Amino acid sequence: MNQNTLIKELENYKYDFQYYLEKSKEIDKLKNEIQKSYERLQDMMAKKLDTGDLTKQLQLIIDKQSKEEDFLLSILSKKQEIERRIASLDQPYKNIFFMKYINLNTFDEIALKMNYSTKRIYQLHKKGLAIYCALYLKDQNVPEISKS
Repeated sequence: MNQNTLIKELENYKYDFQYYLEKSKEIDKLKNEIQKSYERLQDMMAKKLDTGDLTKQLQLIIDKQSKEEDFLLSILSKKQEIERRIASLDQPYKNIFFMKYINLNTFDEIALKMNYSTKRIYQLHKKGLAIYCALYLKDQNVPEISKS
């Protein structure tokens, strides 16, 4: 993984997390649908009615829920890794990255909260990105490229 990929991953993080939240709501709806279908299935079984179609439909819903949950687990894993990397940064980079990528604040909002100018936040963010990437690449034992 190179520096550009890391930066893109960090930028995508905020959108992935928003997606995660929306998909979590969808999974909750699926769980409710499964519960209602299961109750209906039990009622049909008690009345000795044919449950074949409902059983197939219920299995499709359960399969969809399982796939969605697996996908969300992969997003959650990526989220935890990015948050771990952010937590390993020194201040003020940790605060800036936390506010930018986790709380989704704008640079103007961050500047106001940290009592810096927006220009200074941009500068610190740029330097923080270099540090963030260097820490990750060091963790991965990727040799640094000499600039000579």
